[in-house]
Amino acid sequence: YDLTLQLAGGTAKADMLPIPISDLHGDVFVHGIGKRTEVQIDAIRGRLQEREGRAAQMALVGIVKTYPAYAEDLTIVVRQLELDPALGQALEASGSITAGTWANLKPSGMVDVISHQARTGDAAARLEHTVLMRDVRSDAEMLPQPATDVTGELEIRGGELAFRSVRARLGSALVQCSAGRVGSTASGRTEVSMQLSAERFPDRKS
Repeated sequence: YDLTLQLAGGTAKADMLPIPISDLHGDVFVHGIGKRTEVQIDAIRGRLQEREGRAAQMALVGIVKTYPAYAEDLTIVVRQLELDPALGQALEASGSITAGTWANLKPSGMVDVISHQARTGDAAARLEHTVLMRDVRSDAEMLPQPATDVTGELEIRGGELAFRSVRARLGSALVQCSAGRVGSTASGRTEVSMQLSAERFPDRKS
């Protein structure tokens, strides 16, 4: 390599996951000359949502090239990310999810996230998030009762959120969502749709 950078104690905010990152540390390798440069990011680590002695743990890997055309391929993995209002605001402001999605779903709890960003030339970046839910809660008003013990996988692409094979409890009933979507309609409204199945479905309770 022509240049090796060792990061320690850095801070940043990535476009692909737009919340502050602290305690950045790890290695960046650069080789090339002039406009023919390649940057390899080798497991840069950091912390997100630092508060009261805890934080989500992050790792970033990827590569950025400036020849024969500009190209980037970056992946961030985050463990134990808290679903708080600040995260919802950041995702909506970045366009990762449509405005109103967070308010409709009202999520809370912890998740693991894999974010991938790719770009070639002057094209807009393609940004995708995969969210692995371990023990999440949703207080969405569309549900007859709050959804607890939510597990499963969400995918966020192009501002839309899709979910399949998600399980949750509504009261004492075990419910499975085989397909769901949160996104914008042609009129700009936020649309929420899902297919639910259960042996019995709970009534709405106060």
